[in-house]
Amino acid sequence: EKFQSSLARFTDEITAPGVPDLSEIEKVPVKELRVEVPFANWRWVNETITADIPRTKIPAVLDVDGERYDCTIRVSAGGERHWMGERKSVRLRFPDSGLYKGIREINLNIPETKMVIIEAVAWEFAKIMGLHAPEFDFVNLFVNDQPEGLRLLYEDADGYFLRRNNLMGYIFTEERHSFPFHYRGASDADYQHAKVINKKYGTLDEIRHLSKVLSYPSLEQFKRQIVTMVDLPQVARWYAHSLICGSGHQNTHNVKLFFNSALQKFQWLPWDIAGFGHWGDWPGSERQIWAMDLDWSSNNFIYKLNLMPEFVEERNRILWRYLNNELSL
Repeated sequence: EKFQSSLARFTDEITAPGVPDLSEIEKVPVKELRVEVPFANWRWVNETITADIPRTKIPAVLDVDGERYDCTIRVSAGGERHWMGERKSVRLRFPDSGLYKGIREINLNIPETKMVIIEAVAWEFAKIMGLHAPEFDFVNLFVNDQPEGLRLLYEDADGYFLRRNNLMGYIFTEERHSFPFHYRGASDADYQHAKVINKKYGTLDEIRHLSKVLSYPSLEQFKRQIVTMVDLPQVARWYAHSLICGSGHQNTHNVKLFFNSALQKFQWLPWDIAGFGHWGDWPGSERQIWAMDLDWSSNNFIYKLNLMPEFVEERNRILWRYLNNELSL
């Protein structure tokens, strides 16, 4: 309540003349990406794809900025909105011997799957806040010289992403809508058993340790252990960024936990931020977006951290610092 009243007071003090003039921002042409793929193979994929068919990887060539890259192309295996329409979200994967700007795999999503501008703005803001975010861009995609429309290009969160950011460690990611830190409330005792994978190694030792600490019934015992396992200032920045972007989506969906080997601590990567629609306020929703409770989360990891006053204070301090800035606002 104190934070929300402070935010409201701050908002009341903002006047129109204080808003920065954005009219002189340079307009940059949208880059073109051209993919060559055997026509018969591509037509077969588009005509036969269903939810149950594995996504076939088809040999292809990417042509961009006068450079050519061998790769494979496949239709994204996400929700139906990625592939049910005439235009489809696709992924390009490059061999180790010919990476694209040091990137192994790029996603080329049709705009509506990433809410067009929100995700890109959120990633840009994450970088301003000192968080590691994927490379991204807006591009016009052509497949066999046929225009496929505007796409949001972004890299995958994998070992190549870590290498480009000079990070040592590995990423733990959930398997589709489930994670071991889901908060089990009285109404969801039957929540499915969650699975987590480590993209680089088969070991889950760090996750098991973290999960054990989250199970401690004593908050004091939890606090003593969690500070040794988690980079709390970094997670506070991640959480502040999540709230600024109105993203309740990434708490339990496509979670990306990074174990930093140099620090021997967990950090959190901003991923699949999604934006305001996932807090509510969408057509038919009875929940208003500004009714969200900042200190509650369906993720047990974040829920427990919100029970620590020092963590909440740090998160709010970061929120205030970045909201108390005209350009950020």
